Amino acid sequence: MGEIVSSGPSIVARRGVLKMGGSMIMTSQTCVSNTRSTDMDTTPESVRDLSRPLALRQLIEIEEGVVIPGFAAIADDPGLFAVTGEQSSAVDAALDRHLDRVLAVKQLLVDALRGQAVEPDVLEDVPLALPVRAVESVLAHPRRVRDAGMQAVVRTAFLVAAVHSLDQIPDPGAEGLRLSERELLRDILSQALPGLVGDNRAALGLYIGKASIFLTEADEVRWTAVDETPRGPRPESLLNYDAIALRQTCKAIGLGPGSYRLAAMDR
Repeated sequence: MGEIVSSGPSIVARRGVLKMGGSMIMTSQTCVSNTRSTDMDTTPESVRDLSRPLALRQLIEIEEGVVIPGFAAIADDPGLFAVTGEQSSAVDAALDRHLDRVLAVKQLLVDALRGQAVEPDVLEDVPLALPVRAVESVLAHPRRVRDAGMQAVVRTAFLVAAVHSLDQIPDPGAEGLRLSERELLRDILSQALPGLVGDNRAALGLYIGKASIFLTEADEVRWTAVDETPRGPRPESLLNYDAIALRQTCKAIGLGPGSYRLAAMDR
């Protein structure tokens, strides 16, 4: 095991996107605010389809509201997770990759809205993605809101479930073997688990399980928010939940079978 990294100052900003200490949630409205154009068609309602924009927006929100804050929580409190110098660098690299992904997906969302010839405000009343609403609700509970350790553990638990629902991001600049993000989290949390005590230890397995459910549940609240807008078929999620890999990760971390309950593969 390498040298444990001591806690340093919190992450204030990464490329002007990531901020810690306040709300991590940034809706994707700003990324499409410039898509209005006087030459937009008035496409017939029957052929408009919001499924692609909604799926892209879901992905953006999970990246901004779950994945990036999760990696940032580890980076911000390496002592809690017994993070080594090598692991700290890998976490920083993961943050950069996901920030790049957000920028790329935001451009896809702009293109998707233009392709459907709809104004950006068609999505303005759509609630945040269910996993994002869920993690913010958990963290806002009076028992957790002032507990920095618990906040970090909950964010990390949601991160673990999320990276088993997102496609792996390749790192073409890496030399030699590089651990995948799933393997990185297994390594970090397996060495961190013995040092987590009481509620923090129990919360890790509990919220990995809860997050897996929130990531797989059909979000009717989100869809019905656009009932009055022109729409086509119901949106297809871009998430790809892997229950088998997530169960393997929980075992590799050292969580007992009774400490977590994962969403089934066919949800």
